[in-house]
Amino acid sequence: MTRRGQHRATRASRRGTHARVLALLGALAVLAGIGTGTVLAWWQDAEHVTGRVPRGVVVLGAGAPGEVGYATTTTPLAGGGAAASLSHPFGPTQAAQLYNGNADEGGAVAIPVAVETLAQGNRGVRYELGLDVAGGVFGASRLETFKVANQAACSTSLTGPTAHEHTPWPASYSAATTTTTDTWCLVARYAPTRWAHTNTVTVTAPSPLGGGTRTASDSWSANARTTLDPASEPTHSVDVDLEVFGSAP
Repeated sequence: MTRRGQHRATRASRRGTHARVLALLGALAVLAGIGTGTVLAWWQDAEHVTGRVPRGVVVLGAGAPGEVGYATTTTPLAGGGAAASLSHPFGPTQAAQLYNGNADEGGAVAIPVAVETLAQGNRGVRYELGLDVAGGVFGASRLETFKVANQAACSTSLTGPTAHEHTPWPASYSAATTTTTDTWCLVARYAPTRWAHTNTVTVTAPSPLGGGTRTASDSWSANARTTLDPASEPTHSVDVDLEVFGSAP
């Protein structure tokens, strides 16, 4: 075979290899969720990559364990990378338990939240949890987030260091096709606002029998507390803000 024939054969072989790589990527993309509404973002970083999948998939899901919803869009960031966010609502369902009838000992509730991610190529993924809470019983409570091993570990007895951010995927190369799931626990503790009030009233009036005035006084006290209505609790949310970072493969 001539050199020109060898060159053409080599180019044909490269095109065949590239087609096989793209076919493999298609299979990986199906495993990662493309076509099922679970894909956050995907891209092609280079046309020719030796020994590496030239496209990458990033997946972001958040919600109650077993009921995760997925993001489908991203926002480009200055200097590269992308951002996305998801929200997990809570509030009306858990408010009654948290309020605990406004009992002296207060109440508490634990809400598990699952965050599911996947990153391929030299793309890293990090995210941060935020709380959108205003008004109602939750707005009057102390809120803390803990990263736990699984849903069973999410309870109102959790103490110790809290957390609100995590980097499940560093920017080192990955061809993974399986998502990773982090479990978080939002613990809310409510204590009634109580106060004591004491007042003294003094009355001075002319004596009906004559001889000047008469003075009498009386004191009273009461314990009071703020009351809330769990039935009218607004919807709050745990917000998951994700950032995709890193360079092309």
